[in-house]
Amino acid sequence: MLRVLKDSAFQFKRIGFEAGPLSQWLFDGLAKADLPVVCIETRHTKAFLKAQVNKTDKSDARGIAQMIRVNLFRPAHVKTLASQQRRALLTGRKLLQEKAIAIESNIRGLVRNLGLKVGAVGVIKFENRIRELVDSMPDLADITDALLIARRRIREQYPQRDIARQTLMAANLRLTGKTVAPFLKGPKMSHER
Repeated sequence: MLRVLKDSAFQFKRIGFEAGPLSQWLFDGLAKADLPVVCIETRHTKAFLKAQVNKTDKSDARGIAQMIRVNLFRPAHVKTLASQQRRALLTGRKLLQEKAIAIESNIRGLVRNLGLKVGAVGVIKFENRIRELVDSMPDLADITDALLIARRRIREQYPQRDIARQTLMAANLRLTGKTVAPFLKGPKMSHER
């Protein structure tokens, strides 16, 4: 596609397309190739194309081209791929946190139903405290062992995620000129406060 668009036989003032699931990728590729690209809002495009009698892909393409040609479009903000990667990293980290907390809450609920109280215990001592409580109950110990292993495996991923997160945050803050130190710490989990 780039080979055709960069052909010297064509002189593009603007290359436009409607926002969609692949628009970040497409926009990034065309922008890196120094092409005059614009991504337009879908709602605005839909309203413009609604007046067409024949609704086909070909007529939609002509309508979008007409919108771009006569400057009747509203550009959509396209997030950069780096921004999308940061969001994926933070979303993954949040998911890990939520799952670890959910497992801890379920373990607390299981032992509470049998009259055992975990009490106020930190993240590090949680596993030992649970093992103490269920030591005399082999059936419950089997269940909690599996949950504790899952919890441990999830928590083992935190340092790797935090290092990646800190690297991305530091790079982002270097670009903006702000200080890095206050942002390097991740948010405390509810049971760590």
